[in-house]
Amino acid sequence: MVTGLFYILNSGQNINDLSSVKVAAQTQARRVIDWIGRDLRQTVVWELANNSPSATHVKFRPVLGWNIAGNTYQLDTNYIEYNYNAGARTLTRNTVDATGTVLKSWVFSDIVAQPFFTRDALGNLIVLDNTVGTSKKVITLISVNKVSDKGVNSTISLTLETKIRNE
Repeated sequence: MVTGLFYILNSGQNINDLSSVKVAAQTQARRVIDWIGRDLRQTVVWELANNSPSATHVKFRPVLGWNIAGNTYQLDTNYIEYNYNAGARTLTRNTVDATGTVLKSWVFSDIVAQPFFTRDALGNLIVLDNTVGTSKKVITLISVNKVSDKGVNSTISLTLETKIRNE
């Protein structure tokens, strides 16, 4: 009877541990994908394409508004830049000035896959590059892996497709 009780308690703790690690992974993935989506909606496709995007890197100046006199977008002088480091399992968001000096930096940990993709002319998913102007979309895939203190492992993946301004 004691063995049965111990088994039930241990199972309950394992289920609780799994639930906790899943919630932590989902929360992290949601926070990262929300930041990236909000940032990407602030750029124009030519600005993103001109800064050599890749599966592990995007850099762009956010749109501040519309210049009525010049009939063009007014862009920030600072850049937003995301860099994925597979070895460290991190995605870093930097605010960078025109000289390359990092003004602010946020590091998202436990990211386990390259995050940036787009679509080719046929609509197939491909690694992000300067052809982003073809689809005018960035597909962000965030995979977060968390491990609990007891060794319970959970990986959560979220995908966001962001349409980039193209005027």
